[in-house]
Amino acid sequence: MTVPCPMFALATAVLVVSACAPASPPRSDVAQDRAEIEAIVADYEQAINDGDLDGSVSIFSPDAVFMPAGGRAQRGIDAIRTYYQNTILRSPLDLSFAVADTHVVGDLAWATAAIVGTQTAADGTENPVVVNGLFVFGRDPAGGSWHVVAYSFTPSVQ
Repeated sequence: MTVPCPMFALATAVLVVSACAPASPPRSDVAQDRAEIEAIVADYEQAINDGDLDGSVSIFSPDAVFMPAGGRAQRGIDAIRTYYQNTILRSPLDLSFAVADTHVVGDLAWATAAIVGTQTAADGTENPVVVNGLFVFGRDPAGGSWHVVAYSFTPSVQ
């Protein structure tokens, strides 16, 4: 049996949810929403590069899902925090996130990013990082702010 790629499964779920969700009243400023989302990705990039655990996980909603390439899905902010602490932030990162697409549909949005750079191993070796990221955002109904509800990345084919 072939297991589908996590990015494909996540993208399919986003499309199904957005197609089946009741229509939200139109927001007057989609450009503002896109700008807010892209700012969140930029803040995440800075936090990751600074090794800032709190900043790195602050973008996630409490019940978010993080699906790392080749790893198990981490469900909930506590599991995501532990995963970041024990894996992603154990070695210094120097990454650049180039947001390629940002789409907003009511209170749901997603952004794709090409993520490139290096991760420095304990022995000082710099290992290249070239991945594609998919961020799925939900708008907080109480305050209107955006948070990541699902994030996945997969190695990029060059």
